[in-house]
Amino acid sequence: MIYVFLFLLCIVFIELFIFLNLRDQTMKIMELSQAAKKIIGSAELSDDEKELQIRNKSLEIFKATISLTAKFFFIFFVLYLIYRIVVLGFPALEKELSEYWLSLTAVVTLSIMSLLYLWIRNVIRQRLYFY
Repeated sequence: MIYVFLFLLCIVFIELFIFLNLRDQTMKIMELSQAAKKIIGSAELSDDEKELQIRNKSLEIFKATISLTAKFFFIFFVLYLIYRIVVLGFPALEKELSEYWLSLTAVVTLSIMSLLYLWIRNVIRQRLYFY
């Protein structure tokens, strides 16, 4: 029962991660950081121009980071809500889940299950797009 619940949490996390475009948003923050780095190293801009552009890039990075953080909090809120619902339905699982949650076995098992799910999801998606 624990493995089914943990697998459900993995699926929810992966699907929310994909649905909320967290990968794209992380890449956007990295691109903005690279652009800011180029501005600092630019020999063509004056110090005043650099200062203005860096402030603008900093604001963009800050907004993207706040948005990314809010999305992560949302994901963890949903996962916690699912956990609370399961514990309300199966109170005997709470102690077992809290002990198992951070064990090495759980981390390895969840990693393998998540990779397997992503692989199956990718195969299905490719076949649907192929036809």
